[in-house]
Amino acid sequence: MDTHEHDFDFFSPGLDAVSPSLAVQPQLQDLPPPPPRGRVLVLEDDPLQLKLLEQHLESVGFDVVAASTIRQARQRLSRPGIQLAILDVQLPDGCGFELCEQIDNDPAHAGLPVVVLSSLSEAGAVRKTRASGGRYFLCKPYDPNVLLAIIERALNDL
Repeated sequence: MDTHEHDFDFFSPGLDAVSPSLAVQPQLQDLPPPPPRGRVLVLEDDPLQLKLLEQHLESVGFDVVAASTIRQARQRLSRPGIQLAILDVQLPDGCGFELCEQIDNDPAHAGLPVVVLSSLSEAGAVRKTRASGGRYFLCKPYDPNVLLAIIERALNDL
């Protein structure tokens, strides 16, 4: 029987025992927030997709104005400073293409770039996006970096 007393409190298979006083504790550093890049309206009825979009865009400096219905999106479009809209198409209270067309025809939102982000994969979806005034179409599932590149291009074209 082994009668050695150990001064170690931590052991992991494949690692040597480490004294708690010698263990390196990771330190999380508060990073400065990214510089502001603009205000974006996001219309998405799926709560998880909306949250993911918000987190991704906010992590790179965008101020996100979120909406889960067309009605909410219309209300939030009246907020000052919205520079771009990302719209889902298939929504419980209507069609995102119709909202896109309304935005395009509204003098208060003249020139507002619209990105349609939808699970529609039919060839006509791109044509419908263009016909309703949208500038860009991205099919779900999408690469967040591609979406970011589209947003950057749309904002640089203003």
